[in-house]
Amino acid sequence: MRIAPRTVIWLNETQHYLFNASDPELGERIAAGLLALLVTPERGPVLILGTIWPEHFAALAGPPATDVFDSRAQARALLAGRDLAMTSTFADVALVTAKATGDPRPTEAARPRRRGPPS
Repeated sequence: MRIAPRTVIWLNETQHYLFNASDPELGERIAAGLLALLVTPERGPVLILGTIWPEHFAALAGPPATDVFDSRAQARALLAGRDLAMTSTFADVALVTAKATGDPRPTEAARPRRRGPPS
């Protein structure tokens, strides 16, 4: 399959793509393909955005066991230095974003609203 420039690939629950109990090599092939999209200039720009639970990220991105074959080398390379930890609520994320970018819209969106009919 050909991925066009300016494509966004959304991987919800990324661990389902990179861990595969029935075919352990499948996750590595997927990770290798995604990594190739990111590092091949003539393919881009491409954005790969995924969500992953912290414990799965740690298992995939953490250091390999030194005495065995690294069965997650491609996933580790794909994830290395590319994590962005999120806070637990939208308001926290919005405030961090607003401070980082100077954009007032996230702060405005996170502001508590009065409920009920307009006055």
